[in-house]
Amino acid sequence: MAFPAAAQGDAREDELDALARGVQAMSFGEDSSEVDRRYEMTEKIGEGTYGTVYKAMCRQTGQAVAIKKIKILPEDEGVPSTALREISLLQDLRHPNVVRLHDVFSSRVSLHLVFECLDMDLRMHLKRSGRMGGDTLRSASRQCFAGLEFCHAFASCTAT
Repeated sequence: MAFPAAAQGDAREDELDALARGVQAMSFGEDSSEVDRRYEMTEKIGEGTYGTVYKAMCRQTGQAVAIKKIKILPEDEGVPSTALREISLLQDLRHPNVVRLHDVFSSRVSLHLVFECLDMDLRMHLKRSGRMGGDTLRSASRQCFAGLEFCHAFASCTAT
């Protein structure tokens, strides 16, 4: 059963509010001690508008992960809605063409999202290898669209 557009928006806002309460309930204190206890940061691999991404190793398994650290500013009144949307969408997705969110840690000053670590993203691949063509371009396009199609199908299922 599909909800009217306004009801879908209200339901989505309720879901984000519930997720925000859950993220804040996971708080481990003022710093990133729980993240530091579980993971060893090895290098900074990227920085964007909303946070910094580090490569890290799981201390228990030795598995490489990517940790996105999002600062929570006092004037933001809690976890940014963009981060809540990202967590909400990625926490249940399991598909070979969608990056996997393993874990979420929160404190009063930051939010840490632990993702599977990829060798490189598409931008880095293009920088290293140059322009794609032929079978490589077709394969990359198929992978991108398969992941996108899965995300849209998942979002459609959760909105009804």
